[in-house]
Amino acid sequence: MSTVHELLEKLLSVLAPEGPDLSNLCVIGIDPGLTGAIAIVNGNRQAVAYDMPTIHEPPRKRHEVDRMNLEHIMGAMMEYGPHAFVIERAQAAPGQSASSMFNYGNAYGTVVSMCWCTKLPVVSITPADWKRELGLPGGKANKELSRLKALEIFNDEESSQYFRLKKDHNKAEAALIGWAVMQRVRKSFEAALRTPPETHDEGELHTQH
Repeated sequence: MSTVHELLEKLLSVLAPEGPDLSNLCVIGIDPGLTGAIAIVNGNRQAVAYDMPTIHEPPRKRHEVDRMNLEHIMGAMMEYGPHAFVIERAQAAPGQSASSMFNYGNAYGTVVSMCWCTKLPVVSITPADWKRELGLPGGKANKELSRLKALEIFNDEESSQYFRLKKDHNKAEAALIGWAVMQRVRKSFEAALRTPPETHDEGELHTQH
């Protein structure tokens, strides 16, 4: 799985030479839990988001990721030409049951393997990292703030429809996961532009590639 720094290097060629133009960037953000979501966002502040599809077939008691429906959703999103997947990498919470940890791990593995099959870069980011990037507090109790943040960023009529209801907080967080990494890419690119180019002594020959 790629790091954010490695993703930056791959995406620099997508940005306009004159500056960090994020309008050309498009990423898919994923909250991989069974109650998670998947969203595709671009630099024009547009978003499309869906709850994570799950399936529950008796006699099994646990839900699982519905691979067929997720594959359909990802296939539709691939039509937009995304450059990478960004997946939230959560850690076990205090008091979390073994069953919950197993279900999350199973869902996470399913989602990651399906992303790898697309051959696109797959980047992971922790909840603390992406929320810090967007100035959001941590904790499950603050999910409503994530929904409101998504409405603030993706405020056109078509995009905002995915985040209008309080129950849409998971879709909002999936969109923000992708958006946070895009902002980190932008900041890194701006920092690179501020770095003066290396100078060389006169008369020194340099090979051009």
